[in-house]
Amino acid sequence: MTTRTRSLLDLLLALVLFALLAGIYLAASHAIEWHVKATVDAVQERQQ
Repeated sequence: MTTRTRSLLDLLLALVLFALLAGIYLAASHAIEWHVKATVDAVQERQQ
């Protein structure tokens, strides 16, 4: 394997890992947002 191929593979791996982390972050933030909204709705329901 040449150094050029190796560095391209390293770059590809870095991009894949970055995309994976970005996906996890987005999923977690959406889940947190949904949870907060559900909690707020439940509290407001109780107060009425």
